[in-house]
Amino acid sequence: MKATTIEQSLHLIGLGLKRTSSDLYYYKGHRDELEVIVKHENLDDEDIIAWSLDALINAMPKIIVHDMNKHVLCLRYAEGKAPFMYYVVESGINKGTLVRFNNGRCVPDAYDALDAAYQMVCWLLEDGYIKKEEDNG
Repeated sequence: MKATTIEQSLHLIGLGLKRTSSDLYYYKGHRDELEVIVKHENLDDEDIIAWSLDALINAMPKIIVHDMNKHVLCLRYAEGKAPFMYYVVESGINKGTLVRFNNGRCVPDAYDALDAAYQMVCWLLEDGYIKKEEDNG
């Protein structure tokens, strides 16, 4: 099972990603003991939550508004392509890309959808497109 690393997980928590959006955890912080979360309230203080690719994708808003344009989330799973990007759509036609992430690499064998999703979620949190945990009141 693949998930965000402990460092990435702590960074996402620090950025304010909702803890309840996580679906995995590192048992007592051990890098090799990744478990599925059944109930968040049952986690120990030493456990570190983590996100699978699906959980990161679910955390991404499907539409964001930037400069009065609606940008739609596009997911592509083709090697060497940007797997996650937001673009403006008018009448079903891509009118321009706002942002795309492919783990900062263009080499097909360096493609990693989880790292690209992590970078996209960081960008969305930093730019205020995802509501942060402390914003919930």
